Amino acid sequence: MEIIITGDKGFIGSHISKKLKELGHKVIGLDLPKHDLRTCELPVAEGMIHLSANMGGVGFFTTEQFNPTLDNILMDARVIKHCQKHNIKLFYPSSACAYPLTSMNMGLELDELLLDSPYEPDQMYGFEKLFITKLSEFADFDFRVGMFHTIYGEGQEFEGKRAKFIPQICYKFATQDEIEVWGDGKQTRTFLYIDDAVEMILEVFFSDKYSGPVNISGKREISVSEVVGILSDITDKVNIKYDKSKPTGPTRRAVDMNKFYNNYQTREKITFGEGIRRVFNYVKSNCHSTGVLS
Repeated sequence: MEIIITGDKGFIGSHISKKLKELGHKVIGLDLPKHDLRTCELPVAEGMIHLSANMGGVGFFTTEQFNPTLDNILMDARVIKHCQKHNIKLFYPSSACAYPLTSMNMGLELDELLLDSPYEPDQMYGFEKLFITKLSEFADFDFRVGMFHTIYGEGQEFEGKRAKFIPQICYKFATQDEIEVWGDGKQTRTFLYIDDAVEMILEVFFSDKYSGPVNISGKREISVSEVVGILSDITDKVNIKYDKSKPTGPTRRAVDMNKFYNNYQTREKITFGEGIRRVFNYVKSNCHSTGVLS
């Protein structure tokens, strides 16, 4: 099958492109600087996995709400219209941020039915993701959505304002003696290692059982302090400073994976302990670079 991957040089895109090629598919990669999806000519193929986005972690979106949202709207609209026009099967990565903040902070498990709730998503990024997620349900072509929940692994930016929690905290433990942690350590997330995420994404993309937006996530809920504890054990660093003045996002994000488990076969293979050890070792080996792992 010939498949377009937007953002194919990014973290998730590069791993998906590699896996698809291993499976014998032809990949057409689109990424900056050559391909600006807001303006460039788009190719035609049988399928597209659209991963390009202007995004970062909670620190980035706390200060950057306007321009990234506009960029993502423009890219998404062009890609969707193009796929509709040429009847291209489309996979779109939505986000846990599309779920209502009220439900997260109440500690509810995030099942797909909550996407119909009238509550506020997490930041403008969440609004944009929710809009596209709901739009997909009315599409007149094969338009599939996976709700991504904190995918991590080797290849993510680990310093700077776009860095996300796992690579960033690994970088701090690799390079600093006093470790600053945002928040009080009680906030929770689920984490999914990149190899497992790729398997889940591709099963949803190729499956004949797709029945609407579906969570793509690890199952186990893990606190920030537990992550810090694992890295402290790995490094023997115990000088931890929790900064409650920094942004943290929702206090809790638990996930209901029943829809995925009832319709798809892929299951997590890499435990969080093993996954974060791999990421830490990779960051430690590459932290002399600019912060982008090759």
